[in-house]
Amino acid sequence: MAKKLGLGIIAVIIVIGVTVFAADSRHFIGLQKDITAVFKGILSPRQISTLMDFRRDHEEKFQWKANKHPDLFKTWKELDLSEEQQEQLQKIAGGLIDSTQPYLMAVFENDSELMRKVLEGDPQHPAINQLSTQLGTDIGEIIWNLALVCNQVRSVLTPDQIEIMEQHRSKQDLRMKSAIQAIPALAEDLAVLWSKLKLTPNQADALEAVHRLISRYRQNQHVKQHDEWRADIAKVLTSEQLAVADKFHEKQVAKGGPHFLKMSEERDRFHDELGLTGEQKIKLVQIALDRRARIVPSIQDVMNAAGGLREQVHADVPDRSTIMTAAARLGDAIGLAAGVGAGLVADAREVLTAEQMDLVKGHITNHLDQHFEHARIMPAKFHELIDFLNELGLNPEQKEQVVKLIAEKHEAQRAKHHEMRRVF
Repeated sequence: MAKKLGLGIIAVIIVIGVTVFAADSRHFIGLQKDITAVFKGILSPRQISTLMDFRRDHEEKFQWKANKHPDLFKTWKELDLSEEQQEQLQKIAGGLIDSTQPYLMAVFENDSELMRKVLEGDPQHPAINQLSTQLGTDIGEIIWNLALVCNQVRSVLTPDQIEIMEQHRSKQDLRMKSAIQAIPALAEDLAVLWSKLKLTPNQADALEAVHRLISRYRQNQHVKQHDEWRADIAKVLTSEQLAVADKFHEKQVAKGGPHFLKMSEERDRFHDELGLTGEQKIKLVQIALDRRARIVPSIQDVMNAAGGLREQVHADVPDRSTIMTAAARLGDAIGLAAGVGAGLVADAREVLTAEQMDLVKGHITNHLDQHFEHARIMPAKFHELIDFLNELGLNPEQKEQVVKLIAEKHEAQRAKHHEMRRVF
């Protein structure tokens, strides 16, 4: 609860750096037409009909979930936190970040090492169990600290506010459990779809054009929405506040540029360098489908173990022993999933060249290093953000306007994502 509440508070009062994807409808329609044209140019009428049947069936099975997504911003407004409560919760969140940072660093370090062992392609590597066990222990320490913080949060909130947060958590828990239960059926549906499509290597290779369209669309929308966000927020801030926000934003960009754009560019560059052929793509998909009987349960086990650990955070009286036992179960589940992943790597080696495998390892290692660096600087970034917010000095009316603005863009983003899933 503390984590969600802290994120909700921060999200409401962050002025610059918020990423939204509430895309302009004309651009989205253009993307839809472009993708449709690509599909029609590559797939046969039979294959397109198969895709359309799958889409309709998938929509009927899972559409109900879209209407049950908890709205964090709505919850924040219902909480109606006082200025004093917000200040207290910010201090609590800062203390949590400082106290858990050593364990968080250990988690990223062990996770990186575990991934490197997985990439060796040996499911029986003894280090997999050792590292996953240590991961469980470190995660348990983080959860224990989080559970203690939850009690601090309860002391700040009123009984009515606590009830609102519990309702929000219950809805989210239900949604997560439903998603976990749906994984096997979805995997089987995808396997059936794949067998019916019978893509040729040339078709699989040509479908890369769809990925390019989506990637370019998302990048363009990111830049566009950033500009729109600044224009909207400028209507809320004074000229002095906007200058403070611009200065803070420019400082963040100078330290490495927009994170989303960097990741997108790196991903596209990696795909270009990897140079998978259509035949390789088909073989890799088939490997994953052939192993789904092991992949799906391993994913469910990790998610269920994580859910069980999360429940311990909200106990009225946190018990360290119970939390560490639940964390150990999560570590075991991670170890089994890592073994499945190593088996996939071993199979992939039969498809990829040595140079391609080196590129995959390099890309993943670089990605892990970036996460490790983000974890290292997280406390400093958080306190820097708090200093910025204090300097910005939003009054209650401005905060309410920012809440409304974020809520509107968040809702538009969610609707757009649902529409994109429906189209694809």
